[in-house]
Amino acid sequence: QDANGGFLSNELIVAISNYLLIPKIFVYEVASFYSMYNLKNFVRTKVCVCTNITCSLYGSNELVEIIKQRYKLDNNNISEGRSFFLFEVECLALCDKVPFIQIDKLYYFNLTRERVFEILDKLV
Repeated sequence: QDANGGFLSNELIVAISNYLLIPKIFVYEVASFYSMYNLKNFVRTKVCVCTNITCSLYGSNELVEIIKQRYKLDNNNISEGRSFFLFEVECLALCDKVPFIQIDKLYYFNLTRERVFEILDKLV
Protein backbone atom coordinates (compact mmCIF):
# COMPACT_ATOMS: atom_id res chain seq x y z
CA GLN A 1 0.00 0.00 0.00
CA ASP A 2 2.72 2.50 0.96
CA ALA A 3 4.66 1.68 -2.20
CA ASN A 4 1.53 2.39 -4.26
CA GLY A 5 0.87 5.96 -3.19
CA GLY A 6 -0.98 5.00 -0.02
CA PHE A 7 -3.81 2.80 -1.29
CA LEU A 8 -4.63 -0.68 -2.54
CA SER A 9 -5.68 -0.56 -6.15
CA ASN A 10 -7.82 -3.26 -7.74
CA GLU A 11 -4.70 -4.53 -9.50
CA LEU A 12 -2.91 -4.94 -6.17
CA ILE A 13 -5.87 -6.78 -4.66
CA VAL A 14 -5.83 -9.20 -7.61
CA ALA A 15 -2.06 -9.65 -7.27
CA ILE A 16 -2.39 -10.39 -3.55
CA SER A 17 -5.18 -12.90 -4.15
CA ASN A 18 -3.10 -14.62 -6.85
CA TYR A 19 -0.03 -14.70 -4.61
CA LEU A 20 -1.96 -16.13 -1.65
CA LEU A 21 -4.06 -18.43 -3.87
CA ILE A 22 -7.31 -17.15 -2.38
CA PRO A 23 -10.35 -15.51 -3.99
CA LYS A 24 -10.15 -11.79 -4.64
CA ILE A 25 -13.22 -11.21 -2.44
CA PHE A 26 -11.31 -12.52 0.61
CA VAL A 27 -8.60 -9.91 0.11
CA TYR A 28 -11.18 -7.19 -0.49
CA GLU A 29 -13.10 -8.14 2.68
CA VAL A 30 -9.99 -7.77 4.82
CA ALA A 31 -8.90 -4.55 3.12
CA SER A 32 -12.34 -2.98 3.45
CA PHE A 33 -12.80 -4.00 7.11
CA TYR A 34 -9.55 -2.72 8.63
CA SER A 35 -9.03 1.03 8.71
CA MET A 36 -5.29 0.69 8.15
CA TYR A 37 -5.97 -0.19 4.51
CA ASN A 38 -7.13 2.37 1.96
CA LEU A 39 -9.09 1.42 -1.12
CA LYS A 40 -9.00 4.98 -2.44
CA ASN A 41 -6.14 7.32 -3.13
CA PHE A 42 -6.25 9.77 -0.21
CA VAL A 43 -4.34 12.76 -1.47
CA ARG A 44 -5.22 14.51 1.77
CA THR A 45 -4.63 13.59 5.40
CA LYS A 46 -6.72 10.77 6.85
CA VAL A 47 -8.22 11.48 10.30
CA CYS A 48 -9.75 8.46 12.04
CA VAL A 49 -12.14 8.45 14.99
CA CYS A 50 -13.24 5.17 16.53
CA THR A 51 -17.03 5.10 16.93
CA ASN A 52 -17.62 1.62 18.32
CA ILE A 53 -19.69 1.17 21.49
CA THR A 54 -16.89 1.72 24.02
CA CYS A 55 -15.59 4.88 22.37
CA SER A 56 -19.15 6.11 21.83
CA LEU A 57 -19.81 5.87 25.55
CA TYR A 58 -16.83 8.16 26.09
CA GLY A 59 -17.90 10.78 23.56
CA SER A 60 -16.49 9.76 20.19
CA ASN A 61 -19.77 10.42 18.36
CA GLU A 62 -19.85 13.95 19.78
CA LEU A 63 -16.21 14.33 18.71
CA VAL A 64 -17.14 13.38 15.15
CA GLU A 65 -20.00 15.90 15.15
CA ILE A 66 -17.90 18.81 16.42
CA ILE A 67 -15.22 18.02 13.82
CA LYS A 68 -17.85 17.95 11.07
CA GLN A 69 -19.31 21.27 12.20
CA ARG A 70 -16.08 23.17 12.83
CA TYR A 71 -14.36 22.10 9.62
CA LYS A 72 -17.49 22.13 7.43
CA LEU A 73 -17.15 18.57 6.18
CA ASP A 74 -19.14 17.70 3.09
CA ASN A 75 -21.25 14.55 2.59
CA ASN A 76 -18.09 12.56 1.83
CA ASN A 77 -16.47 13.72 5.12
CA ILE A 78 -13.92 15.87 3.33
CA SER A 79 -13.04 19.12 5.05
CA GLU A 80 -13.55 22.52 3.50
CA GLY A 81 -10.41 23.19 1.48
CA ARG A 82 -9.86 19.42 1.08
CA SER A 83 -7.16 19.36 3.76
CA PHE A 84 -8.33 16.17 5.46
CA PHE A 85 -10.74 13.25 5.23
CA LEU A 86 -12.63 12.13 8.36
CA PHE A 87 -12.99 8.37 8.60
CA GLU A 88 -15.16 6.73 11.27
CA VAL A 89 -13.61 3.39 12.19
CA GLU A 90 -14.97 0.44 14.11
CA CYS A 91 -12.04 -0.25 16.44
CA LEU A 92 -8.45 0.83 16.86
CA ALA A 93 -7.97 -1.15 20.12
CA LEU A 94 -7.19 1.89 22.27
CA CYS A 95 -10.24 1.76 24.51
CA ASP A 96 -8.28 2.91 27.57
CA LYS A 97 -7.19 6.17 25.90
CA VAL A 98 -10.50 7.59 24.64
CA PRO A 99 -11.33 9.92 23.17
CA PHE A 100 -8.55 9.78 20.63
CA ILE A 101 -7.89 10.39 16.96
CA GLN A 102 -5.50 8.83 14.50
CA ILE A 103 -4.00 11.11 11.89
CA ASP A 104 -2.36 9.04 9.19
CA LYS A 105 -0.09 6.87 11.36
CA LEU A 106 0.03 9.06 14.49
CA TYR A 107 -2.25 8.72 17.51
CA TYR A 108 -3.43 11.48 19.86
CA PHE A 109 -4.93 10.28 23.16
CA ASN A 110 -7.23 11.47 25.97
CA LEU A 111 -8.32 14.50 23.99
CA THR A 112 -10.37 17.49 24.92
CA ARG A 113 -12.36 19.47 22.38
CA GLU A 114 -9.77 22.26 22.55
CA ARG A 115 -6.88 19.85 21.94
CA VAL A 116 -8.66 18.31 18.94
CA PHE A 117 -9.13 21.77 17.43
CA GLU A 118 -5.50 22.65 18.13
CA ILE A 119 -4.32 19.50 16.31
CA LEU A 120 -6.70 19.74 13.35
CA ASP A 121 -6.26 23.51 12.90
CA LYS A 122 -2.67 22.73 11.86
CA LEU A 123 -4.01 20.65 8.95
CA VAL A 124 -6.20 23.34 7.42
